[in-house]
Amino acid sequence: ESPFGAAGIRPGDVVLEIGGHPVNAPAELGFRLSLQELGAAVPVTFHRAGDRQTVSVEMRAAVRAEETLDGGPVKVTGLGPFDGVVLQEIGPALRDRLGLPADRGGVIVLALDDPRQVRNFQPGDIVAEINGTQIATMEDFKAVTEAALADGKRSWKVVLNRRGGLVYLTWRG
Repeated sequence: ESPFGAAGIRPGDVVLEIGGHPVNAPAELGFRLSLQELGAAVPVTFHRAGDRQTVSVEMRAAVRAEETLDGGPVKVTGLGPFDGVVLQEIGPALRDRLGLPADRGGVIVLALDDPRQVRNFQPGDIVAEINGTQIATMEDFKAVTEAALADGKRSWKVVLNRRGGLVYLTWRG
């Protein structure tokens, strides 16, 4: 069971605040969660059937990409240079909200859980390619990163689309 489910939050409830900060869009939910410390009890305010309620939610380690349901934000853990990055597949609703062209797909960086990641990634970066393979979906992302880990890959080549330009990153471990 998820931390939200364990705290009594159910499907259909609308999360209004996390840790006293407003949540105005689905992407903000992932961002606000990414700022919380693991093990902390965080107040979460939500709306259910006309009532505003607040519960305490214990923050636990995020799921890996393959465990994510319904295309929502994913806090990546244990996947090479992407550790601590919050990603989401670009679907029609997100594409419209971000004003991206209709043919633009892929996986977008929503937030960074680890401040050290700011030197590599920025919110809004679109992951275009990993180790020579184009990334169009979270399934592509999962397949490429897991294959790299299974092969004992110690170097990563990532191409990002950042504000219309390409950024090439390389890690060696």
